[in-house]
Amino acid sequence: MDDIAGPIKHFHGGTRSHTAGPWTVGPEDWLISQSSGMGYRNFPVRAPEGFDVAMVYCDEDDDEQVANARLITAAPDLLEACELLLIYLGDWNDMEDETCAAARRAIAKARGQEVPNG
Repeated sequence: MDDIAGPIKHFHGGTRSHTAGPWTVGPEDWLISQSSGMGYRNFPVRAPEGFDVAMVYCDEDDDEQVANARLITAAPDLLEACELLLIYLGDWNDMEDETCAAARRAIAKARGQEVPNG
C-alpha cells in the first residue's frame, strides 16, 4: 500500500476531506421507535478508530439496506481505485474514454464538486 501513497497524494494534493478508511459495517443493532413501538435494525458504518461514519436503518428483512451499508463501507476504497485508474490510464493513454469520464464523475461526486458531463 505504501507504494501507491505517492501517486494518490500527488493526485489530490495530499489532503482528504473524508474520514480515512477502511470503513467496516459494525455489529447489527436494534432500535425501538418510541413513537410507533416498531423495531428497526441499524448497521453502523465505522471508521478504523471505531466511531460511526454513517448509520443505515432498515426494517426487519430489508436486504437492500444491508447492501447499501456494505456499499457505503467501500466508498473510500472506490474513490482511491478511481484515482489510481486515472493515474494509470494517464500514463499511457492521452485520449479521454468513457472509463476515464466515469471515474472523473465518481471522484467529483465523492468530493462534493460539480460533476462533469459525459
